[in-house]
Amino acid sequence: ALPIFLARRITAEGPIYGVLALSEKDNFAFYPIINKVYNKPISIKYTAIKGMLKYRYMMRHTAIEIWQYNTKYSLLFDLYEEQTREIVYTIFKRHAIKRQENLFSKEYVMGLWVNGFISNFEYLMFVNTISNRSFNDLSQYPIFPWVISDFMSESISSKNFSDL
Repeated sequence: ALPIFLARRITAEGPIYGVLALSEKDNFAFYPIINKVYNKPISIKYTAIKGMLKYRYMMRHTAIEIWQYNTKYSLLFDLYEEQTREIVYTIFKRHAIKRQENLFSKEYVMGLWVNGFISNFEYLMFVNTISNRSFNDLSQYPIFPWVISDFMSESISSKNFSDL
């Protein structure tokens, strides 16, 4: 028997209501209840999952965000109940054998940033991601601080004012 769960795919354009069908073999699918041009069914192989994160949607711990290899966007699914989310997350974790374990490791990513392997933007995107901020969810859109100084070039504060 194929486990099927009521779910909604959260997008910046609004939620898409449907069902999430999980296979015990190689893939899962999301089938929208109302099929429109942009509401097409999605089928994803478990081996295509690069990473996944439990997500807080509408201040409730009921969603999962999934990143895939070879795509530039993530998928955010709200499963309505925390227990359902835990079941789905466990199934994904069991079958997504090619996911990167350290993708959401704070220590690993901070080490990359401190040693200059990732940019400030990439680090801020990571901090937003683990803080449950997503481009899919307009109520929790990523935030970025204002740049208040240019630390790479010589600034006026480091010049001798008599040279001005």
